[in-house]
Amino acid sequence: MISTGEKGESLSRMFQVDTGFSGAVAIDQELIDLLSPQRVGSIHIATATSLDVRTDLYLVYLTIPELKIIRQPFAALGATRCLIGRQLLDRREWLLDNLRNRFCLLS
Repeated sequence: MISTGEKGESLSRMFQVDTGFSGAVAIDQELIDLLSPQRVGSIHIATATSLDVRTDLYLVYLTIPELKIIRQPFAALGATRCLIGRQLLDRREWLLDNLRNRFCLLS
């Protein structure tokens, strides 16, 4: 579940786990258009194809019960896909299921 604040609109959205993404959360333009999150700044980042890309940061609140995250605020990068990166995966055990092409969280 992702929302824009205490009383902001919220919706459920699938996020892709991307172990190559060193940040925590990235949201796509469709989600930005739907939720109209507050823009809180911009930063320069390195991507797989470029060393210096400027991207906006948006304040969002995530709820991911499997990760024990309940309405936690994040500065999400504006991106082309909705991603969860290594900052959220850090210090958690995951299993890659290649047969079903998905990650599983180990309790």
